[in-house]
Amino acid sequence: MNMYNSIGFPFRFVEEIKKRRKIQSHFALICEKYGFEEIEIPLICPFKEIIGHPPLPLRYEDIFRVFQGTLFYNHKQTRGTVRYEGTTPIASLVSSWGFRRKTSYSYHYFQEMIRLENCDDCNEKKQKAFFQIGLETFSKKYEHHLEKTIDVISIIAELFAFLDLKPKIRFSHVSLVEKNLLKNGFDVIQRKKIVTLLEQKDFVKLHFALSKMKAPREVIKSLLEMAKMADVPIDEGRKYLKRLQLNRAYKELETICMGLVERGIDEESLRFDAGIHRDLNFYSGLIFHIDVNGISEVAGGGDFSKLINHFGVKETIHAVGLAAGYEKLLHASDVKHKVPSLV
Repeated sequence: MNMYNSIGFPFRFVEEIKKRRKIQSHFALICEKYGFEEIEIPLICPFKEIIGHPPLPLRYEDIFRVFQGTLFYNHKQTRGTVRYEGTTPIASLVSSWGFRRKTSYSYHYFQEMIRLENCDDCNEKKQKAFFQIGLETFSKKYEHHLEKTIDVISIIAELFAFLDLKPKIRFSHVSLVEKNLLKNGFDVIQRKKIVTLLEQKDFVKLHFALSKMKAPREVIKSLLEMAKMADVPIDEGRKYLKRLQLNRAYKELETICMGLVERGIDEESLRFDAGIHRDLNFYSGLIFHIDVNGISEVAGGGDFSKLINHFGVKETIHAVGLAAGYEKLLHASDVKHKVPSLV
């Protein structure tokens, strides 16, 4: 059982630390095999590297999840905050290096993050310290980007296999939201409501909400069809994308799934779910959630190529990343009682 200090941060004891080190060591070995280098993100980052530049790479409401209980200032009055997540600081760093001498960068990390989260037992927000497993990769070539996407998912799948877990990987694509929401003129508030109902798979409420928004009949029909494409076999997802003439999305899904099957991942564990939606300001292509033992989104990520341009890079850079919650992984695998030994 975790013990916390007076401001909400946990003490961690010997057995828990040993377990984490075993998993962390094996994760590093897998990453090394795929050519990913380890990186440690600074504990305190400039605030602008956490929230990015307008338009924000993170959703506006996510800013309030950053641990703002302490904002740090130096003599130049540069504002900073403790580590909230890993993607934006790494993207900022890679952007400052440029892509002239090196055409790709691939990193992994296993570090503690701190956020403000809603407290289950009270109406206040409290600090939450947790370990995040992360993979980030940046490529100039589109074909290399697709290969790296396969690598990213393969790495986390191998980590799950080490823990005797069989993941279910659900895919979707940002272009679905762009085609069905952005091109049909829904405003930000309407899009948020529709996306929430799509995620909840509540067809009745979705139909009612769309009717209240006075959406055309063909738009309602299209969105209800999209809502029903929830956790279906991957082949149905491919056919759905092809029917909508989303050719790039179809190609990406087919290439990546074929690559994963060639790596030994069971095709039955690959699913399509049009109800998955990650922030449009951040993601720009294929997105995925990884579920284990009935626990949804133990890991998740996708194509965040749009983000790199927020840090001044003019050329097209393809990026993909994944984050897994270590504590969620522990819960899913029940490694509190048994951790596989490294052999």
